Amino acid sequence: MAANPMTQFTVYRLGPEIKFGDIDLSFTNSSLFMIISATVICVFLYFSTKNKQIIPNKIQLISEMLYNFIAKMINDTAGSKAKPYFPFIFSLFVFVLLCNMVGMLPYSFTVTSHIIVTLIMAIFIFIAVTIIGFVKHGFKYLSIF
Repeated sequence: MAANPMTQFTVYRLGPEIKFGDIDLSFTNSSLFMIISATVICVFLYFSTKNKQIIPNKIQLISEMLYNFIAKMINDTAGSKAKPYFPFIFSLFVFVLLCNMVGMLPYSFTVTSHIIVTLIMAIFIFIAVTIIGFVKHGFKYLSIF
């Protein structure tokens, strides 16, 4: 057991050091928990939709409730024009949710506790929204601000 509670936020290298110039691309415990979270999501959604039934079983019911919750939230906030972006929003929501839930397990690692992870997601979304805004509205997009 760790003597210091802050050691749970330490990023450890798992394997050889991989560097390109000053950029360290080594596989870490943060990378491992992100891959575990993404794999759990894919496996859960695969098995919950594998044998679809009119009367859903428990796992199908959970996935449908999650799907409907996010679909309703997007429809209520952005309307029907946001339907093309639903898969991305759904994936991002479920990934962050599962990463945070995995972090509540004893001796596990919370990926989103590091500001760089949330910052990269936020920057990616900001750039994507800006590009989509310019593509759809041209320079009139700037009149929103």
